[in-house]
Amino acid sequence: MQTFTDFEWVEERSGSHYLLSDGEQALTAYEELEQMIEQCIRKAPFLQRLNPALLAGNNPFPAHALVDAELVFSEPNSPGQVVGAAIKLADPRTEYYRTLCSVYTPTLLRMYYKLVGFGMNSEGIIDASVHEKIVENDDLHYLLDTSAYDHYNLLRLEETRTLGIGLYDNQKIAVGAYNEVGEGQHVAVIISSNEELIDWGIETYNSYREQAIPTEVPML
Repeated sequence: MQTFTDFEWVEERSGSHYLLSDGEQALTAYEELEQMIEQCIRKAPFLQRLNPALLAGNNPFPAHALVDAELVFSEPNSPGQVVGAAIKLADPRTEYYRTLCSVYTPTLLRMYYKLVGFGMNSEGIIDASVHEKIVENDDLHYLLDTSAYDHYNLLRLEETRTLGIGLYDNQKIAVGAYNEVGEGQHVAVIISSNEELIDWGIETYNSYREQAIPTEVPML
Protein backbone atom coordinates (compact mmCIF):
# COMPACT_ATOMS: atom_id res chain seq x y z
CA MET A 1 0.00 0.00 0.00
CA GLN A 2 2.93 2.34 0.64
CA THR A 3 4.10 1.77 -2.93
CA PHE A 4 0.62 2.59 -4.26
CA THR A 5 0.65 5.71 -2.12
CA ASP A 6 4.07 6.71 -3.46
CA PHE A 7 2.74 6.28 -7.00
CA GLU A 8 -0.26 8.44 -6.02
CA TRP A 9 -2.62 5.63 -6.90
CA VAL A 10 -4.21 5.69 -3.46
CA GLU A 11 -4.34 7.99 -0.49
CA GLU A 12 -4.81 7.18 3.17
CA ARG A 13 -7.56 8.90 5.11
CA SER A 14 -8.44 7.99 8.69
CA GLY A 15 -6.73 4.62 8.43
CA SER A 16 -8.41 3.65 5.16
CA HIS A 17 -7.01 3.73 1.62
CA TYR A 18 -8.97 5.35 -1.23
CA LEU A 19 -8.35 4.89 -4.94
CA LEU A 20 -7.29 8.04 -6.80
CA SER A 21 -7.71 8.91 -10.47
CA ASP A 22 -4.27 7.58 -11.47
CA GLY A 23 -5.00 4.44 -9.49
CA GLU A 24 -8.24 3.90 -11.40
CA GLN A 25 -6.32 4.19 -14.69
CA ALA A 26 -3.70 1.73 -13.45
CA LEU A 27 -6.42 -0.71 -12.37
CA THR A 28 -8.14 -0.45 -15.76
CA ALA A 29 -4.84 -1.06 -17.55
CA TYR A 30 -4.17 -4.11 -15.34
CA GLU A 31 -7.63 -5.54 -16.00
CA GLU A 32 -7.14 -5.09 -19.76
CA LEU A 33 -3.75 -6.79 -19.56
CA GLU A 34 -5.22 -9.64 -17.51
CA GLN A 35 -7.99 -10.06 -20.07
CA MET A 36 -5.52 -10.07 -22.95
CA ILE A 37 -3.30 -12.68 -21.29
CA GLU A 38 -6.33 -14.88 -20.62
CA GLN A 39 -7.41 -14.64 -24.27
CA CYS A 40 -3.88 -15.39 -25.47
CA ILE A 41 -4.03 -18.62 -23.49
CA ARG A 42 -7.59 -19.59 -24.46
CA LYS A 43 -7.20 -18.66 -28.13
CA ALA A 44 -3.63 -19.95 -28.47
CA PRO A 45 -4.44 -22.32 -31.40
CA PHE A 46 -5.44 -19.24 -33.40
CA LEU A 47 -2.89 -16.70 -32.18
CA GLN A 48 0.00 -19.14 -32.68
CA ARG A 49 -0.85 -19.22 -36.37
CA LEU A 50 -1.39 -15.49 -36.77
CA ASN A 51 1.42 -13.65 -38.54
CA PRO A 52 3.28 -11.73 -35.77
CA ALA A 53 3.36 -8.66 -38.03
CA LEU A 54 -0.42 -8.35 -37.57
CA LEU A 55 0.05 -7.81 -33.84
CA ALA A 56 1.91 -4.55 -34.40
CA GLY A 57 1.76 -1.54 -36.70
CA ASN A 58 -0.93 1.08 -37.16
CA ASN A 59 -3.76 -1.46 -36.98
CA PRO A 60 -2.68 -4.19 -34.52
CA PHE A 61 -4.87 -7.24 -34.07
CA PRO A 62 -7.04 -6.62 -30.96
CA ALA A 63 -6.37 -9.82 -29.00
CA HIS A 64 -8.33 -8.45 -26.02
CA ALA A 65 -11.45 -8.39 -28.22
CA LEU A 66 -11.51 -12.20 -28.45
CA VAL A 67 -13.42 -12.62 -25.18
CA ASP A 68 -16.66 -13.79 -26.80
CA ALA A 69 -15.13 -15.19 -29.98
CA GLU A 70 -15.78 -18.77 -31.04
CA LEU A 71 -12.61 -20.75 -31.77
CA VAL A 72 -12.53 -23.54 -34.36
CA PHE A 73 -9.36 -25.34 -35.43
CA SER A 74 -8.54 -28.43 -37.44
CA GLU A 75 -6.94 -31.52 -35.94
CA PRO A 76 -5.61 -34.74 -37.46
CA ASN A 77 -8.75 -36.62 -36.40
CA SER A 78 -11.12 -33.83 -37.50
CA PRO A 79 -9.57 -31.97 -40.46
CA GLY A 80 -12.94 -30.67 -41.65
CA GLN A 81 -13.81 -28.64 -38.54
CA VAL A 82 -12.90 -25.28 -40.07
CA VAL A 83 -14.61 -25.98 -43.40
CA GLY A 84 -17.73 -27.04 -41.52
CA ALA A 85 -17.75 -23.77 -39.59
CA ALA A 86 -17.35 -21.79 -42.83
CA ILE A 87 -20.28 -23.68 -44.38
CA LYS A 88 -22.49 -22.76 -41.42
CA LEU A 89 -21.65 -19.10 -41.98
CA ALA A 90 -22.81 -19.27 -45.62
CA ASP A 91 -26.22 -17.69 -45.01
CA PRO A 92 -28.33 -16.67 -48.06
CA ARG A 93 -29.79 -13.85 -45.96
CA THR A 94 -26.40 -12.12 -45.98
CA GLU A 95 -26.69 -9.00 -48.10
CA TYR A 96 -23.04 -7.94 -48.30
CA TYR A 97 -20.10 -10.29 -48.03
CA ARG A 98 -16.38 -9.59 -48.36
CA THR A 99 -13.59 -12.10 -48.08
CA LEU A 100 -9.83 -12.38 -48.19
CA CYS A 101 -9.12 -15.98 -49.18
CA SER A 102 -5.70 -17.58 -48.88
CA VAL A 103 -6.69 -21.26 -48.67
CA TYR A 104 -7.86 -23.15 -51.75
CA THR A 105 -11.12 -24.88 -50.85
CA PRO A 106 -13.24 -25.54 -53.99
CA THR A 107 -16.33 -26.52 -51.98
CA LEU A 108 -16.47 -23.16 -50.24
CA LEU A 109 -15.63 -21.22 -53.39
CA ARG A 110 -18.55 -22.81 -55.20
CA MET A 111 -20.93 -22.39 -52.26
CA TYR A 112 -20.30 -18.69 -51.81
CA TYR A 113 -20.58 -18.09 -55.55
CA LYS A 114 -24.03 -19.71 -55.44
CA LEU A 115 -25.01 -17.12 -52.83
CA VAL A 116 -24.12 -14.44 -55.37
CA GLY A 117 -26.69 -16.05 -57.64
CA PHE A 118 -29.25 -15.58 -54.86
CA GLY A 119 -28.54 -11.85 -54.89
CA MET A 120 -25.82 -11.46 -52.26
CA ASN A 121 -23.47 -8.56 -52.92
CA SER A 122 -20.01 -10.09 -52.80
CA GLU A 123 -16.40 -9.08 -53.23
CA GLY A 124 -13.45 -11.40 -52.83
CA ILE A 125 -9.69 -11.09 -52.75
CA ILE A 126 -7.73 -14.27 -53.42
CA ASP A 127 -4.01 -14.61 -52.85
CA ALA A 128 -1.55 -15.79 -55.50
CA SER A 129 -1.72 -19.46 -54.46
CA VAL A 130 -5.52 -19.64 -54.66
CA HIS A 131 -5.54 -17.79 -57.98
CA GLU A 132 -3.01 -20.24 -59.43
CA LYS A 133 -5.06 -23.27 -58.41
CA ILE A 134 -8.27 -21.78 -59.82
CA VAL A 135 -6.50 -21.13 -63.13
CA GLU A 136 -5.34 -24.76 -63.17
CA ASN A 137 -8.93 -25.99 -62.66
CA ASP A 138 -11.00 -25.39 -65.81
CA ASP A 139 -14.20 -26.13 -63.88
CA LEU A 140 -13.63 -23.07 -61.67
CA HIS A 141 -12.75 -20.49 -64.31
CA TYR A 142 -16.25 -19.03 -64.00
CA LEU A 143 -15.22 -17.66 -60.60
CA LEU A 144 -12.77 -15.34 -62.35
CA ASP A 145 -15.44 -13.93 -64.65
CA THR A 146 -16.99 -10.91 -62.91
CA SER A 147 -19.15 -9.90 -65.89
CA ALA A 148 -22.03 -12.26 -65.04
CA TYR A 149 -23.22 -10.22 -62.02
CA ASP A 150 -23.06 -6.51 -61.28
CA HIS A 151 -22.93 -7.30 -57.56
CA TYR A 152 -19.92 -9.65 -57.80
CA ASN A 153 -16.26 -8.67 -57.87
CA LEU A 154 -13.10 -10.74 -57.52
CA LEU A 155 -9.59 -9.40 -57.11
CA ARG A 156 -6.24 -11.09 -56.61
CA LEU A 157 -2.98 -10.47 -54.81
CA GLU A 158 0.35 -11.12 -56.42
CA GLU A 159 1.72 -12.62 -53.20
CA THR A 160 0.67 -15.50 -50.96
CA ARG A 161 -0.80 -14.92 -47.51
CA THR A 162 -1.57 -17.01 -44.42
CA LEU A 163 -4.60 -14.96 -43.37
CA GLY A 164 -8.27 -15.25 -44.20
CA ILE A 165 -11.07 -12.78 -43.46
CA GLY A 166 -14.82 -13.07 -43.92
CA LEU A 167 -17.04 -10.03 -43.29
CA TYR A 168 -20.79 -10.60 -43.08
CA ASP A 169 -22.93 -7.43 -43.35
CA ASN A 170 -20.44 -5.68 -41.04
CA GLN A 171 -22.17 -7.63 -38.25
CA LYS A 172 -19.96 -10.69 -37.99
CA ILE A 173 -16.38 -11.57 -38.82
CA ALA A 174 -14.45 -14.78 -39.31
CA VAL A 175 -10.65 -14.59 -39.21
CA GLY A 176 -8.56 -17.56 -40.23
CA ALA A 177 -4.84 -18.22 -39.86
CA TYR A 178 -2.82 -21.26 -40.82
CA ASN A 179 0.65 -22.79 -40.65
CA GLU A 180 2.65 -23.10 -43.83
CA VAL A 181 4.59 -26.09 -42.46
CA GLY A 182 4.09 -28.85 -39.89
CA GLU A 183 1.49 -31.51 -39.31
CA GLY A 184 -1.97 -31.29 -37.75
CA GLN A 185 -3.99 -28.36 -36.49
CA HIS A 186 -2.98 -26.28 -39.50
CA VAL A 187 -5.99 -24.02 -39.72
CA ALA A 188 -7.63 -22.05 -36.92
CA VAL A 189 -10.56 -19.64 -37.17
CA ILE A 190 -12.20 -17.25 -34.76
CA ILE A 191 -15.79 -16.10 -35.31
CA SER A 192 -17.08 -13.00 -33.57
CA SER A 193 -19.58 -10.14 -33.59
CA ASN A 194 -17.27 -7.87 -31.59
CA GLU A 195 -17.38 -4.37 -33.06
CA GLU A 196 -13.69 -3.65 -32.47
CA LEU A 197 -12.68 -6.91 -34.14
CA ILE A 198 -14.97 -6.18 -37.10
CA ASP A 199 -13.46 -2.70 -37.46
CA TRP A 200 -9.99 -4.29 -37.46
CA GLY A 201 -11.12 -6.73 -40.15
CA ILE A 202 -12.57 -4.00 -42.35
CA GLU A 203 -9.41 -1.89 -42.14
CA THR A 204 -7.18 -4.91 -42.79
CA TYR A 205 -9.34 -6.04 -45.70
CA ASN A 206 -9.22 -2.56 -47.24
CA SER A 207 -5.43 -2.48 -46.93
CA TYR A 208 -5.20 -5.69 -48.97
CA ARG A 209 -7.76 -4.37 -51.43
CA GLU A 210 -5.46 -1.46 -52.22
CA GLN A 211 -2.80 -3.97 -53.25
CA ALA A 212 -5.13 -6.21 -55.28
CA ILE A 213 -5.59 -6.27 -59.04
CA PRO A 214 -8.54 -7.51 -61.16
CA THR A 215 -8.76 -11.16 -62.13
CA GLU A 216 -9.01 -12.30 -65.73
CA VAL A 217 -10.46 -15.45 -67.26
CA PRO A 218 -7.61 -17.53 -68.75
CA MET A 219 -7.49 -17.80 -72.54
CA LEU A 220 -8.37 -21.29 -73.76
